[in-house]
Amino acid sequence: MRKLTWKKYFTATILQRARSYFEDGLVENLYDHCGEITATVFGNELYDVEILLNDSEIVEMSCTCPYAADGTPCKHMAAVLMAWEESVDKKSARKEKPNISLEEAVQMLSAETIQKLLMQQAEKDRALQDTIRLYATGEVTAKQKNAWRRKLKALTRKCEEVIDGYCDFDECSRFFSDIEDYLYTHISVLIELHLLSEAVDLLQEVYECVSDMDYRYEVYDVPDVNFQCLDYMNQIVNSADESYREELYAFCLKKCDENDFLYSDDLWWKTLFDAFTDEKYLRRTLAYVEKCLRQSSIEMDSSETLELVRAKVRFMRMLGQSENEIKAFRKQYREYSTIREDEIREALDRGQTDDAVELLIDFRQSVPPQSQTFWQISERLILLYEQMKDRAIYKKELEDYIFGVRQNDFIYTHKLKEASTAEEWRRLLPRLLRSETMAHY
Repeated sequence: MRKLTWKKYFTATILQRARSYFEDGLVENLYDHCGEITATVFGNELYDVEILLNDSEIVEMSCTCPYAADGTPCKHMAAVLMAWEESVDKKSARKEKPNISLEEAVQMLSAETIQKLLMQQAEKDRALQDTIRLYATGEVTAKQKNAWRRKLKALTRKCEEVIDGYCDFDECSRFFSDIEDYLYTHISVLIELHLLSEAVDLLQEVYECVSDMDYRYEVYDVPDVNFQCLDYMNQIVNSADESYREELYAFCLKKCDENDFLYSDDLWWKTLFDAFTDEKYLRRTLAYVEKCLRQSSIEMDSSETLELVRAKVRFMRMLGQSENEIKAFRKQYREYSTIREDEIREALDRGQTDDAVELLIDFRQSVPPQSQTFWQISERLILLYEQMKDRAIYKKELEDYIFGVRQNDFIYTHKLKEASTAEEWRRLLPRLLRSETMAHY
């Protein structure tokens, strides 16, 4: 296969900027399927790049960024080609060398050689020195803890923007990658050595550091770090004996109480959900949620109440309570449209169309007639009645809708005509011609 010559399509400036994107690891999800290259590039937004090759020639390139809207080759395309070229070179190199794993290579070395190599690396890597001492002693010294905190602060400072105290967007991806490496380097070792209390302390510092930072723009990596923290908390809880699990449970409850607002991706709140799934913990967490709900009308806003209602429903199901009990509980909170929507969606997911219709009718009766929500519910009912093939009720719902709200198109009018007999349509037509819809046209 001839080597692809692609740099001629780009200016020197574009290639320079693309090199920065490529070296910063901002090209992800790179695939090459029979000459069709696709990838995602992190810029001001996520951009999708597609490149078609034929016999080592570029046939077509596209990118969803504004710069490439008219077909102009952009830095994201060039960054993808750099990443693709690197992957091709690596594949070629692997073919030229024997396929041997790292574990196999280590097994082939003598203990003396391994010790020598380890010392050489440790002399250049302070974190590796700390890890070796940690494995040797099984204890975390105050000096090590201070060093970890300094490293965390140094990572944070790199990402902070001097102006306005916000995080610089271009540094965010690198920052979160460094944080994930930091967690893996320290937390995983502490868990392996069963230093669980120290692991929780350090995990708390990292989580609060990431959560407390101000991000000028929406950052996609925060949920990934939160998920990694949750995964480590699950490992810690599962590794703990019963006595320490009790301590951890009490700790998570205390952290939830300290928060001004409960939100669904909070680490301690999620740990209660995901890690403490024994029945005794489920019942205690359910009691805690019920206590919070009793306070919600006085101390909490509607968003937190919704989160608590959803939490209680989840725990009720995990404890095997009946759907009738859950329905009776939810009924108390139907002033929140989100709760009604949860019930409707679940009924449809279970294939219980009749229940969904009943819930939608009840929902419609709770909102002002002629309101936008009223008519949006009517549209959903029309769709369900159409699927149920109940001609009479479907036709009545269409009539109520068409003559109740001005139509900006004739979709529902056509539906009504199709649902009517010729005689019914003849009787309806004069009324339709006098309606607000036709007056509008």
